[in-house]
Amino acid sequence: MRRAHHLPYRNTLMPVIDRIYMSEALKEAKKALEAGEIPVGAVIMHRGQLIGRAHHQTHALKDPTAHAAMIAVTQAANALGNRWLKSAILYSTVKPCAMCAGAVALAGIARVVYGAVPLALKTPKVKTSSGVLGQESATLLCAYKKYRRNRKRLLL
Repeated sequence: MRRAHHLPYRNTLMPVIDRIYMSEALKEAKKALEAGEIPVGAVIMHRGQLIGRAHHQTHALKDPTAHAAMIAVTQAANALGNRWLKSAILYSTVKPCAMCAGAVALAGIARVVYGAVPLALKTPKVKTSSGVLGQESATLLCAYKKYRRNRKRLLL
């Protein structure tokens, strides 16, 4: 049996609506291409309102995190005045990368619609070290969790 997110559209208008909003994402991707950026565009819709739109701007902003979806998520959160985008839909011309997917998950975006799967990109190997001041870091996380549970003054 196929999973629910791969089933055909239940609402017959959904494919039409998706194409309309994806065309807006494509407009953003064209802006990126014209600016010499990787041609990726994204828009975020919330209850029929476009609340975020962006294109890749990593070169222009000299910021490796300036992906279309990341910028659109920030705009959408600002538009709603809330970091939670629970009933929002992200339309992206390319499947979100791991960083963008993380932002989408943290924002609680309800649905992601994308056009293409990106070509394999070379990712640099990054050396990591773990456990450095691990106990102190864990203590801070525990204090934060306790604070969130009790909604009281943070005690360290």
